[in-house]
Amino acid sequence: MTLTSSNMRTIIAELCCIDRHEIEVAGPLSEKRWRDFQQDPHGTFMKLNDEQQDAVTAIVNRRLA
Repeated sequence: MTLTSSNMRTIIAELCCIDRHEIEVAGPLSEKRWRDFQQDPHGTFMKLNDEQQDAVTAIVNRRLA
């Protein structure tokens, strides 16, 4: 798949719409980490563990489909 600007906009928008429980299927988030994700989902994504990053990626992929 080639990433288009439309796909990129959707990815960025979807990151901002993810609910805490959707990430926590891959492990609990501290209150601080959740607040950080709400304020800066892009930067905080990089700090999530591998399983949580996989969960976020799966959420975005489902919404892109």
